[in-house]
Amino acid sequence: MDQNLRRETIELELQGYEDRKDKRRESIEIRGEKTPLEVVRVNLDVPLLNHDNSRLRAQLSTHSLREKVQQNPTSQESQEVLTTLLRQTAQYKALCEQLEDMGQMEPGVITRDGMLVDGNTRLVALRDSGVGGIDVAVLPITANDNDFFDIEMSIQLRKLVHRDYTYTNLLLLVKSLTERFESNEAIFNALGWKKDGERRLERHLRWLSLVEEIRRESEKDYIFFDDKAELIKNLDEAYQSLLQSDPSEAENLKWNRIFSLVLGLNKDEVRAIDETFVSAQISQHLPGSDAEPFFEGLAVEDSGSTSLAGLLGQEKGGGQRKYDMKLATKRLLALDEGDESRGAIFRDFKSSARAIIERKVKEEIRTQPLEYLDEIADKVDELARNLPIYFEDEKFDKGKFQFRSKKLVKAIKELEDLLNQYL
Repeated sequence: MDQNLRRETIELELQGYEDRKDKRRESIEIRGEKTPLEVVRVNLDVPLLNHDNSRLRAQLSTHSLREKVQQNPTSQESQEVLTTLLRQTAQYKALCEQLEDMGQMEPGVITRDGMLVDGNTRLVALRDSGVGGIDVAVLPITANDNDFFDIEMSIQLRKLVHRDYTYTNLLLLVKSLTERFESNEAIFNALGWKKDGERRLERHLRWLSLVEEIRRESEKDYIFFDDKAELIKNLDEAYQSLLQSDPSEAENLKWNRIFSLVLGLNKDEVRAIDETFVSAQISQHLPGSDAEPFFEGLAVEDSGSTSLAGLLGQEKGGGQRKYDMKLATKRLLALDEGDESRGAIFRDFKSSARAIIERKVKEEIRTQPLEYLDEIADKVDELARNLPIYFEDEKFDKGKFQFRSKKLVKAIKELEDLLNQYL
């Protein structure tokens, strides 16, 4: 369908709107005011998928046909690219099932030229289901690109209609808002952030900076990070904490963890890794292992010199060497998945990380009883200090208090008898 026919079709539907008995309107916020829009039903070939859809920003940014889509978004080829990307989104199947069970609950939002501002994924799902049309609220002819963006923010973020943004699409959206708006308040309003806006904005931009840094070194697509939000947040938290006292060690921690993330360790294993992990844990297993050749030349001293002897902890004084884990990450990515050294590195990292986790668990088990006793002792001490205040209150239930006090004394006596058996 060409653009002229598309516009004429929408105009004809609007002209027939007044003659319908089942008139329907949808209120959309435009330029700060609620504006009732006519809702019409159009054939599924009328609307165009929106290439400037924030939900596809990450996927489209690395697509081989990205430039063609940007230059000619209404072409058949571009529309097919957008259709494929929308079908690959995480909740597409669930949306199809919802539309099949309940029908289209919310109308899309369309321009007079037929571009969808909201409802792109719904359109693809409806096309795949074979239904006859889609309900759309038609924007006024005066609406412009700025209005389209504001409407998307209002509908998809504040109301969270149908689907949440993926992690990286949200980060990229936040970044685009900082480029679009001059004031942070405008950014917070667009995102619907009511509290802690400054802190949340700072954190989102730091998380995106980490993702971008890893992408530059690893050439990973954004989608690689969509299930790693907690890993990125944990890494940022640990990095920021160490950055205050030792920026050099903070960088070392960052790349120890990034290496482990790219290697394929799980969330808990990556969290167990600190700035000394390779120096303190891995180097002792290297001599004679399949991983030893991989690490040659990666050991560094403060002066920047490298040596295999240093890597193996054999330098004078017996101190531990640091390692260029950023370079190690690049070297790791150059290995085939089935490379023997990669498998050896994975096993060594995983077993060392698991050992750290197990030690921490055991330490928690050992210290937990002491923490319980300290907490109980503090509570009992506080209770004793405030007892006169409680007993001065005529409504205070002294009988119930006495009963529960006796239960506590009995429990402590039983604990003391058990202690006598073990001491």
